[in-house]
Amino acid sequence: MRPPVQKLSFTTALLLSFGCFSPVAANSLALPGFLAEPAKKMRFIASRQEQKTEADRLFQLGIQQFRNSQFKEALQTLERVLEIRKRIGDKPGVGEALTSLGEVYNGLSQYAKALESLQQALSFRKEARDKVGEGRTLTEIGATYRELGQFPKVMEILQQALGILKTTDDKVGKGNTLYNIGIVYSGQGQYPQALEFLQQALETAKAADDKLGEGRTLNTIGGVYDSQGQYQKAIEFQQQALKILRDIGDRLGEVRTLNNLGITYRKLGRYPQALEVHQQALAISRDIGNPANEGRNLYNIGVVYRSLGNYPQALEYYQQALAISQEIGDKTGEGRTLIGIGAVYDSLGQYPKALESYQQASRILKTIGDKAGVGATLNNIGGVYYSMGEYSQALELYQQALEIARTIGDKAGEGRTLSNMGGVYDSLGQYPQALEFYQQALANRRTIGNRAGEGNTLNSIGGVYENLGQYSQALAFFKQALEIRREIGDKAGEGTTLNNLGETYRNLGQYPEALKLYQQAVEILKEIGDKAGEGVTLNNIGVVSNQLGQYPQALEFFQQALAIRQTVGDRAGVGATLNNIGGVYNQLEQYPQALEFFQQALGIAREIGDKTGERIALGNMGFLLEKQNQPELAIAFYKQAVNVTEVIRQDLRVLPREQQESYTQTIADTYRAFTNLLLSQGRILEAQQVLELLKIQELPNYTKNARAGDKTSGIALNPIEEKILKENGTLIAFGQQVEQCKQNRCSQLSQFNDRLQALTEQYNQTIETIQKEIRSRRAQDDAFFDPNKLSKAKEIVESQPGTVLIYPFVLKDKIWLLWASKGGIVKSLEVPVTQRQLGESVLKFRQLVEDSRSDIAEVKATGKQLYDWLIKPIEPELKGNKIQNLVFSMDRVTRYIPISALFDGEKYLIENYSVSTVLSADLTDVRDRLPPGIQNTSVLALGLSHAVAGFNSLPNVPAELDAIVQKKPNDTTGIYPGNEFLNNAFDFPTLRDNLTGHQILHIATHGQFVPGRPDDSFLLLGTGEKLTISQIQTLQDLGNVHLVVLSACETALGGPDQDGVEIAGISYYFLNAGTKAVIASLWLVDDRSTSQLMQKFYSYLAQSTQQTPITKATALRQSQLGLLHSDFSTPAPNNVDSRGSINVEAIPNSRSKNPLGAESKFDHPYYWAPFILIGNGL
Repeated sequence: MRPPVQKLSFTTALLLSFGCFSPVAANSLALPGFLAEPAKKMRFIASRQEQKTEADRLFQLGIQQFRNSQFKEALQTLERVLEIRKRIGDKPGVGEALTSLGEVYNGLSQYAKALESLQQALSFRKEARDKVGEGRTLTEIGATYRELGQFPKVMEILQQALGILKTTDDKVGKGNTLYNIGIVYSGQGQYPQALEFLQQALETAKAADDKLGEGRTLNTIGGVYDSQGQYQKAIEFQQQALKILRDIGDRLGEVRTLNNLGITYRKLGRYPQALEVHQQALAISRDIGNPANEGRNLYNIGVVYRSLGNYPQALEYYQQALAISQEIGDKTGEGRTLIGIGAVYDSLGQYPKALESYQQASRILKTIGDKAGVGATLNNIGGVYYSMGEYSQALELYQQALEIARTIGDKAGEGRTLSNMGGVYDSLGQYPQALEFYQQALANRRTIGNRAGEGNTLNSIGGVYENLGQYSQALAFFKQALEIRREIGDKAGEGTTLNNLGETYRNLGQYPEALKLYQQAVEILKEIGDKAGEGVTLNNIGVVSNQLGQYPQALEFFQQALAIRQTVGDRAGVGATLNNIGGVYNQLEQYPQALEFFQQALGIAREIGDKTGERIALGNMGFLLEKQNQPELAIAFYKQAVNVTEVIRQDLRVLPREQQESYTQTIADTYRAFTNLLLSQGRILEAQQVLELLKIQELPNYTKNARAGDKTSGIALNPIEEKILKENGTLIAFGQQVEQCKQNRCSQLSQFNDRLQALTEQYNQTIETIQKEIRSRRAQDDAFFDPNKLSKAKEIVESQPGTVLIYPFVLKDKIWLLWASKGGIVKSLEVPVTQRQLGESVLKFRQLVEDSRSDIAEVKATGKQLYDWLIKPIEPELKGNKIQNLVFSMDRVTRYIPISALFDGEKYLIENYSVSTVLSADLTDVRDRLPPGIQNTSVLALGLSHAVAGFNSLPNVPAELDAIVQKKPNDTTGIYPGNEFLNNAFDFPTLRDNLTGHQILHIATHGQFVPGRPDDSFLLLGTGEKLTISQIQTLQDLGNVHLVVLSACETALGGPDQDGVEIAGISYYFLNAGTKAVIASLWLVDDRSTSQLMQKFYSYLAQSTQQTPITKATALRQSQLGLLHSDFSTPAPNNVDSRGSINVEAIPNSRSKNPLGAESKFDHPYYWAPFILIGNGL
């Protein structure tokens, strides 16, 4: 269960906002007769003493009116007092009246006028040398700045006031100032400091026998403990305060204490008691005619009903409270109540109304300069955007709230906002950021002693570890949270944490323990009326029932959970439960119903940005379609599930490896199910990519020193798969509209259902068309070598003595080995191996040879298994006829095999034979070969060595090109004459305009192939621009080029499309344009080893003479053997020109994905096996 974003409640703040009483107010308790006396017109009074007596009487009346929240009446009365005292020259009295007027203005939230009045009062107090009055007025000025959230300034003023009052005998004033300092610390969330000063205030009040101050301070101490989550202590102090205030007849103080007691009961989940206490406070407020407190009590009753999920009742009380606040001009109360109304609409999922209420509140609070209130409102507006799934907007608002909290020193607000930000990142699946913010919130809450907040944050951290699959960590944090919540009596929190513990035990497969905890949780949540929590727990009981095979019970619990979650507006929860209902129908093999629920869940997840929910729904749809024997459709959904998961995993890279691996285990089942499906369809490369994604590697280390573009996470969708997902997305989007219409009972439901049915039929027709297209494309393979074209086979094998053409034909339950030899002899042999067995071995072999750190013994063992299936059955024929050259035309999964690296038990295949590959009969022209020697052969060499945006540098390319190309006749370096263009000199016009006259085109750069997307497949030009396939197809002079060497990454791979149909890759396009042969690579190649291999290849090729011709296949074999045996300085034969010998040092580069040992050996197949010769091997 994800922790909800915490919306700031003003109920605790209220306790502190109205705690500053006029120092004279205590005396008013002895004058109850003035409560109902109306203001009278001033009569003419002859003597000064009579006027002073009248002013004093009116002053007491004004104070009593103020205490009853009759602010307008108090203002009129106190202004008359001020007028009289000014007239008779009573300077101390003027200062007193001005101070009280300032208090009234504070009550009206007119803080600017309050400060103006109080500053005047301070001047009169100083002029009259009234130290007591000066200290008390400074205290009220400090209280005003506190209302404005200017905490640093408040402290400065209050400390000044305290210093003055300590020099007097005014214990009441001193206690009042200590009390206000405590309030400031509490408002900032600095609870230990708050308690320290409040304790001093309490002792001072007791020493002065100030019962009012004592009761008020006890109430406020209770409020601090409430804020810390120490609810039992809070109740203890509140009840002490209540007794004292009732004893002295302070009915207003009784109201305030009852109000705070009700707040504490609510936080404990003791809602009936909370309502009872608030109703008592409401009755007293009405009895004494105090509208401000009446409004506050109505507001707090609304909060209780909102906590109970009784939103209509909550709104009714909020509206009553709002009307009172507006009538008496209580701007703070008005802003607070608008926030409460917004919270109800937020809970109902009526987000526009929620935003409207919050924004009204924000405007009011800004007008009165209430920074803390503005920050609180920003927090709540952020919560709406969080609920709507607009996480970036939520984060922006939380950041603003955080800045305000830090500026004004509001530690509690800071902790709350940090926790909310953690909740957003948690929902986004960005767990490292979530943990970072939760840890900050935890430190904050521990520092200020906020036990409730600490329990909340520990629960949230436990949730993150659960999502990561680190269940022991999750249990530890949940148990800490449970201990705190039980200790402080937080029933709601206890229910939530019991649910989360149950969820963790369920993930561990301990179902009885999970059910026991869920049942405990649901009983508590029902008892306290927490509907949202009840929905979560019922959903989880349904999950366990489903896992136990109790499908009817599971559906019953899920339907209960769904109804509750829809009622409370929990969109993410609705999506999760819909997913679960679909899962039950899937188990019951009711596939249409299952698909419908999965689609609804997917639509909600995408709507609110819930990546985890989206991942689960897509994976479920893939699994469902696989069970319905629709593999092509299943693959499309599995791919998207994997891609969404990889987005989440990208954000986990900053976590410790252990945590990354734990999360990987939670998603491994989906990846492995997808891999099995791909293997069953013969789509080996995709299966390999999926399994590779399960390995956690740092992306930079994965590609450093490799000739490739930076790999993106996930797996590319081909156009057909994109079409499938697009069609499904259209259906989902409209389905969401229909669901909302059903919930709101809109009038267009019948029309919507008609349209939905039409869309569904259209979707099904489209899917059927797509499936036919897939079957058709499998029958149309441009790179398919037709074994019936015997004349072409004969032409290939007779082009060079000692040659055999081998064609493995892969079927579901066997392999047919077909081979052709000189004289037109064609034979076949059946090998009893299934396509699945073959595919698994090919996959394992590819994984081993692509990693130079893999165990060489395991490489050889797997290579031998493939050798035994593909070569050994015809081995007697090969040895008996002294065959030296093997030409392969690979089928399906065999296209992914680096055939040179097969192992016969003693030697690699390349040690016994030269090896080349042909794609199709039409693309293979063996009538032409390179001229012998170097005189009639020219090379156009192009390369990129420096880093460009998104691609690392290839520092060995310049040495590679220099060693190959002899730029001038008298050059001492270089092998073949030609032209060399490096980096910025290598652009498209240079390639296009220089092809004529060159027999060899050598390109050393980055490259990659994306199947079905010619414009996304490319070689990187030296300028950093991409040479796309569509541009390659425009090159007119490729027909005159005999050999193209692509010294780049994965240029032979066509990528994961239809079980290897497009394996030809970029090579195919060069061959199709007329090039006779292409050398390309099967995987990410090492820069240094590639440079060495290429130089050796050209060196051997240049040794060809008319008498002793050396074919391209032989030259490639010799260069591969040179790396295999780590022979970097093999001298050239005596009959070779000295210009053909090579002795080049590789530039050190420690950034390789597969770092070399101290001796820099290249004997692992990773270095020498990726390059294959395709087409004319002569």
